[in-house]
Amino acid sequence: SQALNGATFTVSGSNPASGSLTWTPTINNVGFNTYAITIQDDGCPVFGTQTYALGINVIQSTYAGPDIYLCEGDTVQLNVDGGSSFQWAPSTSLSNDTLANPLAYPDSTITYVVTSDLTGTCSNVDTITIHVVPDFTVSIDSGKIACLGGSVQLGVSVSPTNNYAYNW
Repeated sequence: SQALNGATFTVSGSNPASGSLTWTPTINNVGFNTYAITIQDDGCPVFGTQTYALGINVIQSTYAGPDIYLCEGDTVQLNVDGGSSFQWAPSTSLSNDTLANPLAYPDSTITYVVTSDLTGTCSNVDTITIHVVPDFTVSIDSGKIACLGGSVQLGVSVSPTNNYAYNW
């Protein structure tokens, strides 16, 4: 997990022990990657150590990026990797449905599907959902007076009411 950003390694059992590495590569990992894995057995008075070379070939696929949360009325630029020509569907609220990086300005939550001309063993289709968050107004209690060493209760209200998180 130290060499593979975002990876997790879990061990199960004790004799014999079994390990499992889970990793999702990013566009930065495309190509052949070599890693050294060192396994150490400290069950005996003499430590047993073995090092293995692990090669992972990350093949490019079409990737539209993670889902996006967008405030109502805002615009976001999408960006797809993998391929050289693209088709977005639906074309609703897109500046151009054939660009790798169109502007999206949806007025409600929408899922776009992008298909590329990428060929090979990996997928040439990906999806991205843009969650449109409705606009809201915030009102904060003001004009509070506190004496030195005293306390004061602060309050906030949001309209429309929803499950908002507050960070003071």
